[in-house]
Amino acid sequence: MNMQGRIMNLPPGKDAPSSLSDRWNAYSIGHREARHAAAEIASEGDALIAEMLEVLEAVVISLRMGAPAGAILAEDSPIRQGMIAIIAKAKP
Repeated sequence: MNMQGRIMNLPPGKDAPSSLSDRWNAYSIGHREARHAAAEIASEGDALIAEMLEVLEAVVISLRMGAPAGAILAEDSPIRQGMIAIIAKAKP
């Protein structure tokens, strides 16, 4: 599932309140819990983007230093392995 789907489908953390007076408190607690859960999911996305930028920077540096594109994408290339790892993490 993508990040937007994960955020929109966060499971409820509390049971429904039994009395009318507890509803506002339950809403406030649930809202806080949902914000924190959504922030954790967004943080995962930020970390993934940072990893992607590191690999992209390594590709750019290698190309500027004259490395052929074939060598960058060779089976044993650390850059290729990094790309594969990031793609695996990003797939829903």
